[in-house]
Amino acid sequence: MVIDVELTRAVTIAGYVAVVLTALVVDVLARRGANELVPLGETVAAAMGDRTIRVAVLATWWWLGWHFLADPTRTFGL
Repeated sequence: MVIDVELTRAVTIAGYVAVVLTALVVDVLARRGANELVPLGETVAAAMGDRTIRVAVLATWWWLGWHFLADPTRTFGL
């Protein structure tokens, strides 16, 4: 079985984009006063009060940077 790496990468990126867009839509709805939703800024501020969550956020940013910005599989013509 052959896995199409480019297709898999595109599907993964599309999934992350969908999550980000969903978060933005929920934030806009929260700012408009819809239901009992809390704006994203308040949620992040409350979450960042815990050291474990701050470490998890740092690890997540590192993982995203490593996989999307510093792709070690590319040689960039060097």
